[in-house]
Amino acid sequence: MLTKPRTGSNLLVNSLQTHPGMVVFGELFRGGADEETKQTILASADDYFRDRVFKRYGKTIQAVGFKIFYHHPVYDHGGKVWKYLLNCEGLRVIHLRRANLLRALVSMKIAEKTDVWKIFEEQDEPVDKRIELGLQECLDSFRQTRQWETDANNKFSGNSLLELTYEQLTSDFQRQMQCVQEFLGVEPIDMHPLSVRQNPEKLCDLIVNYDDLKHHFAGSEWETFFEKD
Repeated sequence: MLTKPRTGSNLLVNSLQTHPGMVVFGELFRGGADEETKQTILASADDYFRDRVFKRYGKTIQAVGFKIFYHHPVYDHGGKVWKYLLNCEGLRVIHLRRANLLRALVSMKIAEKTDVWKIFEEQDEPVDKRIELGLQECLDSFRQTRQWETDANNKFSGNSLLELTYEQLTSDFQRQMQCVQEFLGVEPIDMHPLSVRQNPEKLCDLIVNYDDLKHHFAGSEWETFFEKD
């Protein structure tokens, strides 16, 4: 799965991990990986994938996968991981995006503030999640994400590619998970979301300077991220 933070990737990974015919890893190439793993990857990404990821599994395993963010791994300056993936035969890529980039940015800022990255049940105790966003901060985030998304689709245009959005996944979970499993070539099973949405509130209740941002981006290509009055 190719994506960025706060796009529903935990929801998708955790759900796929319940499939008995799949081996699904999380963020294999996060910056916080242990030093031994980093050195193994830098020495030979091919060997790392062969020995630790796409190794031999039991006959019941029909698919193996993992999650990688656009900017991963931050320590692989030579791009060995991406070179391997771009030349990997039979690779199937789920490109998970979030259509509302403002929602993704807000989710990230709230997670950084509260240090809560996923929840599995509704929280009873209220938490102050309100954040303030800068105009340039929003613009930089929107532009960077769009560039990442475009580059990703161009890079893997020759592969089997399934584009999926957070909004599709959360609004029609069962049907979308059916499509994902069919795309991956595994026997579909019924799946149920294991986590709940963290920030269902209106954006105007989460962003303290919401009105200023909405006014600034009115008439721009980013206008649709803001809720209608």
